Amino acid sequence: MPQSERVSLRFKFNWKISALTIFLLPVLVCLGFWQLQRAQEKRNLLAEYQQRWNAGPVDLDSIAELSLQNYRPVRLTGSFSQKKWFFLDNKIHGGRVGYEVLVPFYTVQGNWVLINRGWVPAPPRRDQLPEVRMPLGKITVSGRISLPTENIVLSDELVSGENWPKVIQTQDIQLINKLLGHTFVPALVHIDDADAAALAVDWKPVNISPAKHLGYAWQWFTMATVLAVLFFINSSNITEVLRCRLKTERKVV
Repeated sequence: MPQSERVSLRFKFNWKISALTIFLLPVLVCLGFWQLQRAQEKRNLLAEYQQRWNAGPVDLDSIAELSLQNYRPVRLTGSFSQKKWFFLDNKIHGGRVGYEVLVPFYTVQGNWVLINRGWVPAPPRRDQLPEVRMPLGKITVSGRISLPTENIVLSDELVSGENWPKVIQTQDIQLINKLLGHTFVPALVHIDDADAAALAVDWKPVNISPAKHLGYAWQWFTMATVLAVLFFINSSNITEVLRCRLKTERKVV
């Protein structure tokens, strides 16, 4: 190749573009690895859920407080409160706004347990509450333990309503203890969808699947790769080098 046609690779850094790349590239890569970590966490949760579900249900009254485990299947025999229960606010089901129904359940062994019976749609007016029929008498309920989590709070008032049932913004067991004057087992029970006392039930151990997290990770890593390539193109004469090489190869042919 003649010396006059050779073009050497050179770099010409633009400090603004360089600073932007130095800032963004690690952020994009970190977000990708974070999504990979989240995917692994969700796989672990699903494995834990399946393992405990396969173990079969046990009587909740026989479980010590320190042995309460998320997703553990349980049975309870007792009766639902007929007058006092809660509507857990801000719950979406099938794209509709509504409530989840939290009902005190008094077991035959003398324990108070809060059972989430599932979802009901909200009436058209905010000052109205759904009509919910409560099973009567002594019954056996099956479900899964759910350790309380933070609920999205839409109001500074955690509990509203002068009469029962009341609208509540949180699943805080300590607050419910004070409101009802009982000491509840420090966990909820999510009722099984096949149980006769269940309302609309669609419990999921994870909201976002591991596959979705992997998809998000791929997107972040792709953006990081594109950014690195654009930085290299903008900060060098690589296009000129490639154009010259292509021109030379055509001459040779």
